[in-house]
Amino acid sequence: MYLRPGQETPFKATARQVVVLNPPAFVWDVELAMGPGFPVWGRDRFQDGRGEMLIKLLGLIPVANARDSPKIDEGALQRFLGELVWYPAAALASYIEWEPLDDHSARATMRWQGTEGSGTFFFDEAGHFERFSAMRYQGGEPEAEKYEWVIEALKRERREGLIIPVHMQATWKLPEGDWTWLDLRIDQMQYGDPEAEARNFFVPEH
Repeated sequence: MYLRPGQETPFKATARQVVVLNPPAFVWDVELAMGPGFPVWGRDRFQDGRGEMLIKLLGLIPVANARDSPKIDEGALQRFLGELVWYPAAALASYIEWEPLDDHSARATMRWQGTEGSGTFFFDEAGHFERFSAMRYQGGEPEAEKYEWVIEALKRERREGLIIPVHMQATWKLPEGDWTWLDLRIDQMQYGDPEAEARNFFVPEH
C-alpha cells in the first residue's frame, strides 16, 4: 500500500472485509506496518448510504476520521459498486441501473438512501472483468475534487464456483501523473449468509 504519490517502497498491509448486499454495506479493516512497533489501523465503511474513513496510530490514536460528508458518501458507494466483481449477484439488485455502452463496456449507476454514484465496467472478449473506472472525489474536504479512479484486474481465479479477480490494482489518475496506491491480492474469499458475522461490524459507533 502506498500512502502518498512518489512513495518508492510500499507498506505491507493485511485487510479483512465484510460485505452485505441487502441492504448494501461493507466494512474494510486494515492493519498497516509502517515500522517496528508502529502499527496503523484503518477502517473504511459504507452503511445506510453513508461512508466513513478512520485511521488510528497504534490502533488507539485517531489521526483521521472522515465522515458526515456527501463526498465521502459518494466515494464509498462507488467503491462498493466497483467491487461488484467480487459479489456479482449484486449486479441484479434494484438499487443498480445499467446502461450498455458498447460490446465490452457498461455504465452502472447506484442509488441508495439519498447517495448516488456511477462508474463504467470494461470486459474482455470472453466477458471477463478487466477494469472499473469512475470520477471519484479524492477525500471529503470542501476543496476535494473528482479525479478518475481505476481498479484493474491483473489475475483471475475460480473461487467457490465463481471466476473473480484475485490480484487487483487501484489507481488515481491525477494531474501530476498516475498514482497506483493499492496492489491487492485476495488470500481467502467466503460466500454465504453473513448475518452473524456482520452483527460484529455493522453497529453504530460514537
